[in-house]
Amino acid sequence: MFSKINSEDSNLPSPDYFSDVSEIGEDVHGRTYRKRKAESPVIKSLPNSPSKSHRKEVTEHRYFQASVTLSPSKKLRACHIEYSKRVLELHEEGKSRLEVEAIVAIEIAFDPYVENDEKTDFLPLPTGAEGTAGSYYIFDRIACRKIGVFKPRDEEQFMPNNPSSTYRRPYDPDSTDRPGNRKGHEPGGGWRKEIAAFIVGGDFADVPFTCLLKVPFPIRRTQSECVIKEGSFQAFAPGKLLTNCTRKEISNLPTFEVHKIAAFDLLTGSGDRTLANLIYDDISNRLIPIDHGYNFLDSLDWMKSDGIKSETKFAWIRLEQIKQPVDPEAKKWALNYDVEKNTSLLRKLGISEGSIREHKVRVFFAQWGLRQGFDFQYLGRLSSPSSSGKNSLIADMVMEAKARLGDSASNETLFFATFEKVLSDTLLESWS
Repeated sequence: MFSKINSEDSNLPSPDYFSDVSEIGEDVHGRTYRKRKAESPVIKSLPNSPSKSHRKEVTEHRYFQASVTLSPSKKLRACHIEYSKRVLELHEEGKSRLEVEAIVAIEIAFDPYVENDEKTDFLPLPTGAEGTAGSYYIFDRIACRKIGVFKPRDEEQFMPNNPSSTYRRPYDPDSTDRPGNRKGHEPGGGWRKEIAAFIVGGDFADVPFTCLLKVPFPIRRTQSECVIKEGSFQAFAPGKLLTNCTRKEISNLPTFEVHKIAAFDLLTGSGDRTLANLIYDDISNRLIPIDHGYNFLDSLDWMKSDGIKSETKFAWIRLEQIKQPVDPEAKKWALNYDVEKNTSLLRKLGISEGSIREHKVRVFFAQWGLRQGFDFQYLGRLSSPSSSGKNSLIADMVMEAKARLGDSASNETLFFATFEKVLSDTLLESWS
């Protein structure tokens, strides 16, 4: 019934990194926190609802005969029985409660054999965000509350089914026809970056639980025909965007909340950290970072043959809290960040070697700077291009290390030894 999206990378990996853990407590700052590894606090219990495989032909549909021959009440009962089986199937596959609810809610929403009045209240809806890619709120089936956001891979920027004709292109990873695209971003790779951000920063930076979903979804918003789509699904984060907060609310944010975002962004190289990508949860007084499709770029990869450039964007540089001395907990997390362990997880997810090399550069730079006593504001400015478009100092120093090594730049150990010498020669005298 549903056909597969035709792309060169249709067999996308599904990370099995996540464990089924949900924990509530207080940290050293007295903040209430929830570790979002496998489920959302929104989902209290699993409702009984029906199931089916969307890969079957119409005549093989699990309750096709019921849909055709039974009365409405018996038809609905048969539907619920089958989707209850679907819930059990997904649990047996090891999926979390939140994943199960999202998958089943979407499958029912686009099941042509389920009456429209039975699913109207939980049909996926566009988020309405002023972004450059398709994103949709997903609702639970009982209370019809938002439980997450689904971002289909084929609706990302410069992919074939992007909602906007401005950003819609045939899939071509080598195309240069991408106005406004980040230099180190691969079209159709945003879903991996979203999951990667959760893997490396979910516990510390409060990145909401994020995973890969494969579900039936309309080819485009204006079309009714569905295909099996792949993309990232992120648990819904309650609160309001920082752009909608008052100056008083922003000025009252705990220093740690701003510094945890700074530490996370410096290590992962956020290319789109605007205030609209931070959610303020006034109940727990926390900042929750979202939208990480432009993290883990590869534009700082010293092995690239073309120009080296830092594509980071850090809106927190303008916040008053970033001028404060580095928060001890944020510094401890950054210095203890295990880059080898995390790059192994990134490779498993399919993050490119170029992006992994940039990640190593950023981690090395941030850890070196923190050990020298640099603060987050200074590190952020060194990592960011100027408003006039001038390259960032970190990009200049990467190019200098590469130039000093010449043909030996392919030796990673030698590169980082040289890069450290460039950092010392360039920064230590000016900082002191």
